[in-house]
This record gives sequence, C-alpha cells and structure tokens, in this order.
Amino acid sequence: MSIQMLAIVNKAIFKDEIEGREYGLGRTINDWRTYVSDHPRLDELTSGSRLFLVCVPPQTNHLWLVAVYESIKRSERGYPQSTRKNKTPITDITHLRDKLRFDNGIGIKWRGGVMAQSLQTPRILTEDDVRLLAQAIRKQTGHVLPPFRAPSEELSIPIPSGSSKAEKERLREQCSRLARDQALRPKVIELWGPSCAACGLELFSVDGAFEVEVAHIRPVSEDGPGWTTNTLPLCRTHHWAFDRHLFSVDPVTLCLQVAPSLRKSPALAALHGRGLRRIPKSIERAAITQALRDHFQQFRRAHRRGASVLSHPAH
Repeated sequence: MSIQMLAIVNKAIFKDEIEGREYGLGRTINDWRTYVSDHPRLDELTSGSRLFLVCVPPQTNHLWLVAVYESIKRSERGYPQSTRKNKTPITDITHLRDKLRFDNGIGIKWRGGVMAQSLQTPRILTEDDVRLLAQAIRKQTGHVLPPFRAPSEELSIPIPSGSSKAEKERLREQCSRLARDQALRPKVIELWGPSCAACGLELFSVDGAFEVEVAHIRPVSEDGPGWTTNTLPLCRTHHWAFDRHLFSVDPVTLCLQVAPSLRKSPALAALHGRGLRRIPKSIERAAITQALRDHFQQFRRAHRRGASVLSHPAH
C-alpha cells in the first residue's frame, strides 16, 4: 500500500546542497530526486508513495519543508527516488510542530533543541497532517499540492458475468476514461488552481483532495484530446451542465453564456455574463480557444432549435 511519509534531511547535507545557491523560503529545489538513507522505515515506501522532506536550518529551532517527492520508485541502489521534479517551494512549517501527529499519534519533540533528533525516524503522515502541510504550502507560496492517489486506488470496474460484448466494451471504456482523468487532473489543478473556472467554488476534504473535476471541452468521444488545451477545472454541478451545453464560453470575450431558458435557474443564473477565469500563460491560447469555439458553436446550435440538454457527455 502506498503511503505519505515525512523524513528529515541532515543539516550539513542541506547546507552543502544550497551552498552558493540562492535558496531560501519560497525558492524551489528542483534538482533533488533521490533521498539517500538506509533507514529501515523507508522500506515502507512502496511504488507510488509520496515523501515530504524537512530540515531544521542550522543554528535554529525552525522546521522547513524543503521538497516533496512524488510517485516514489527505487533507485538502482534501493533508495527512494522521485519520478518527477520537485515543484514544492521551501515552506516554513515551524507553526506545525505541535500540530503534526503522525500515524502513531506521537508528535514532534522540539523543545530543548531536540527536534532534529526527534525526526531521525521517518514518520507516516495522517490525512490531517497532509491537509495542514498542503494549507501551509499554499498560503505561503501559492503552490497547490497535487492530490495524492495511490496506485492501489487505481480504478477498475468489475464486469458482471454474462455481460454482453457491448456492455463489456462500455465498462472498459469507462475505466479507461477514469484512469485518464486521474492522470490529467493534477496537471489541470496545478495550472489553473483548485477552484471552478466558472463559479470560483473551491472545496476540499480533510486530506487535501479537491472537489474540482476535469471537464473536456471537446468530448473525448468526438476525438477531443486529453490535453490541458482541451480541459477546464469545473465543480461537479457546472461540469455536468457544461457537458450538456447548458452553458458555454464565448471564445471572443471569454464570458460565460447560459442557455436563454435557464438564465433564471438558481444553479446557473449567476454564471451568465461572468468572465471565465484567466487562461494560464503556459496553456497554448490558440488551441484552447479553438476548443471553446467548437463547444460554443454546438451550444448555439442546440439552443437555436430549442433544445435544453444534449445527450452525449464530454468524455
């Protein structure tokens, strides 16, 4: 089972690594990939686990989060290794010293200068611990920690015995779509943030998992690509409505347009005329605008003929 763990980086190693670099709070160490330690507790880090690295800066009793290793695998020498570059900026989590409890319920002993010693054994984080860390990271740096989904949670849909060939194919496609969305969602949230691009709603669970979903602008069923240039982060209600063309986005003004028959609907009235959240600079504007143009044209055609709901979903 994949887990989320916290481990400490030796003060001397941290000092050596940042010597001559402009690393400090808010900076990102993106060239660390391997955590070199033979501590037996690290054997619990199975494939896909996440490792939070902390450090007690020299001559202080502060606690800094310095990196987060995502989707752990093992290096040739057996050390935990991140499969992605670290994107989490250095964050001061000193205020969490008394709040992190870990899976054994024993917090951090930090009074009397023994904090580093207290953390020599890597600790497994609880959902509440991760939520506190994610909130601290976001509040101080603006970085949104990607949702954690362990490989053990990879989606599979049981196929009932006696299912027809068509039903089996439908279930396999559903499983494939869910797995595809699972992989794409962290990228979309990282680019746009964790709130709905239409209404701005932002909800998250105690473990830091966000409610926002990935909406495909051009349906995958119509060869819409599973790329960030064809997706929007939307809350569940507005994802459902967007898929069914109850509202769309004017590709010229980037303002939301709600179907005329639904402009008094409590769920949609506030959207009409509202601007879509600014498109992230790293997303190719021409590509996403074209996808929005296609969606808007379908929206207009549907409501010119008096339809209020289109039957196909956007996946």
